[in-house]
Amino acid sequence: MKTKIILLLLIIATLIGCKYEDGPLISVRTVDRRLQGDYHAESFQIDGQNGMQIWNDSICNDYVKIRLQDPGGAEFHFFSTIKKNDLSGAYEFSQNKKNLQLLVQWVDSCYTGFGPFKMGCSSSWKIHKLSNKRLWMQTTFKGHDYFLKLLKIKDYPKY
Repeated sequence: MKTKIILLLLIIATLIGCKYEDGPLISVRTVDRRLQGDYHAESFQIDGQNGMQIWNDSICNDYVKIRLQDPGGAEFHFFSTIKKNDLSGAYEFSQNKKNLQLLVQWVDSCYTGFGPFKMGCSSSWKIHKLSNKRLWMQTTFKGHDYFLKLLKIKDYPKY
């Protein structure tokens, strides 16, 4: 009986389809739980070109922290320990959790920002992949296409 139930659940999950273009097909963790954590950038592209030098010099050379706060708040931080930059703001899901809306609310005084990562900028990022270890997202901001691939280095415990 157990095998029939598991098989039925797998068939239903396959018929429903994947929420994100690049997966995962099935996950036992919620979208919120998969999103939370500390990340390193694997890849940053601007209009299809390698933008890692700009990412490291202007945005974040250390790690990105994404966390839901109890009760109900959601925040992100981009840290750069070498340049002592700090960029932070709020995020929320939209489009049935297929998009991530980022609002930059605070920028360190020595940080000027770049593209969608400037003080007061709001950008909607389409999530291409959200697994337990990876977050891939893309946005178009002021005529430029940005694609960011993040690798999770630390998970947060349940709150």
